[in-house]
Amino acid sequence: MTTNNLQLNVFELRTFRAIDEPDLAQEFFTGHQEELKKMGLKDMNFARQEWLMDPDVYIMGLFSGKKMVGGSRIHLYHPEKHFPFEEAILENVPEMIQALSKFRDAYQAEWCGLWLSSKFKGLGLAEMMNRTAISFSHSIGLEVIFGICPRHTMD
Repeated sequence: MTTNNLQLNVFELRTFRAIDEPDLAQEFFTGHQEELKKMGLKDMNFARQEWLMDPDVYIMGLFSGKKMVGGSRIHLYHPEKHFPFEEAILENVPEMIQALSKFRDAYQAEWCGLWLSSKFKGLGLAEMMNRTAISFSHSIGLEVIFGICPRHTMD
């Protein structure tokens, strides 16, 4: 007799403002940092935590039970702040900043910080989170959304 050990994973995707759910925002940050360390990435510019207190930052957290196992962030544009990717490329690609200036009159955001627990890689969840981010962006009326997504986050 053969027994198949099938495990059914049920996931929930929740969107919230970082400042409204500080404990969940910190859980997002910690989970993201843990996954980056597994890939050998640490002490990077995106490890800064200022966004945790930013009213213009939304988090989409992917939960398995009560544990966050992935997520991403949406940073709404504010004229007094750079997007995270702008800060990351400012010194190396200054012409990109000038190119972005033509969108400043549009309601815009950056989608960033996509991570997924390595335990759940290969299930298509990163792609589902991409589509959800685009859908969420549309639902709040965004006209332009920027994002840079490295290949390793989509595997």
